[in-house]
Amino acid sequence: MQPDGTTIVRLERVGLRYDPNAEVLRDIDLTLAAGTFHFLVGPVGAGKTSLIRLLNLTQVPSRGRMVLFGRDVAQLDQGELIALRRRIGVVDQDFRLLDEMSAFDNLALPLRLADGDAPLPVGQVADLLDWLGLGDVLERRPGALSAGQRRLLAAGRATIGRPQLLLADCPTCDLDGDSCRRLMRLLLALHERGTTVVLATHDERLVRRHGFPTLELAAGGLHRPPALAASRLSA
Repeated sequence: MQPDGTTIVRLERVGLRYDPNAEVLRDIDLTLAAGTFHFLVGPVGAGKTSLIRLLNLTQVPSRGRMVLFGRDVAQLDQGELIALRRRIGVVDQDFRLLDEMSAFDNLALPLRLADGDAPLPVGQVADLLDWLGLGDVLERRPGALSAGQRRLLAAGRATIGRPQLLLADCPTCDLDGDSCRRLMRLLLALHERGTTVVLATHDERLVRRHGFPTLELAAGGLHRPPALAASRLSA
């Protein structure tokens, strides 16, 4: 999908610190247009997860200006922030699945929360589970799933509501080759429908394979390195 020029994310000289001594992120300037796909790369500890949390509105910047969907985040009240978060899908490293719910109910949860009075589109949920290779475990709870299955389930839950912005924090960890391809097909399909995607990863091979622009975090700063050459590896 070609970007439509609408700005989804704008950060201006944003800084983030967890203690008074050092900034984890500093002077971050970032503009993302609707419909774009970016890989977020950098060494362990560079701040990728911190930037994902900022964009997901679960972390407050220490300084600078952050604008999402045309709204200055610092000027929003709690209700407005909650409404904004509903436009964002997140695949966290710790999955955040509900242990007391089945795989089916975990996946369906965003649809129930979006409109609790509407009939649940059971077929849509079942079809996505099948597409993720989880059709035979839909009644199992997360504790009975492998780490890779939980990661796929978390990705499905983050995307089933077709968010406008999708943030994925190293989503291909713990996945075998087939599961990785399933997950990437899911994210690419969402991107083709207009979702802006930011995918944090350590997998240079994945970045080369797909050839999307990269954002590189190093020493707390954000850079746009030259695009890695796309290989002929099959997606």
